[in-house]
Amino acid sequence: MYDQYTRDFLEDPAINSQLNPDIQQELTNGTIRIDDGELYIIVDVTGKGGTINLVDSDVYKEKGVTNIDKGRLDPLVNLVLKTLSVGHAKGTNLTPKEAVTSSIMSDDVPAAIAKADLVIIVEDKPIFKQRVKSLMAISKEAITNEKDVYDATNWKFIPGDRPFKIQLDFNGLTVPDVNDEKHIVEVSLFGDITKKK
Repeated sequence: MYDQYTRDFLEDPAINSQLNPDIQQELTNGTIRIDDGELYIIVDVTGKGGTINLVDSDVYKEKGVTNIDKGRLDPLVNLVLKTLSVGHAKGTNLTPKEAVTSSIMSDDVPAAIAKADLVIIVEDKPIFKQRVKSLMAISKEAITNEKDVYDATNWKFIPGDRPFKIQLDFNGLTVPDVNDEKHIVEVSLFGDITKKK
């Protein structure tokens, strides 16, 4: 869906200079394609501590399921990040590929996850940092009312074909690893995707 506010955002000189020349030209011509978009990653964090990268060159082999290709977006795809959410699931037979996560903040969410920081870094520059607890809904009613996402008041920008990282910093805590129970985290980024027509 075309969004004039998104186009205005992309025309800002600081953002525009990061765009692929083909996308810049389409902005100039008024022919840019802007669609609703989502990036996500699902990862098993059982027993994890310290700082872990959710997106890197080995994301398919080691980190679970994602639609981010090897740590960067397609050269002609850019994400204007508007909202984020974090979900959690636990169980003895869960794998990242089959886990259906819940974004409800509850007693079932280990402190190490709730108190972790989600950090997004583009070309070694942090563009977003927020406590995971604030990125989760507090009740089922919040989800019903579509309030289970964090609204990025100041939109963030992830340019195509540039390295970026999504990290969880557990702030000195460790996710439990008890009785074969797995802890799965899903990070979802919502906004507008730009594409060359």
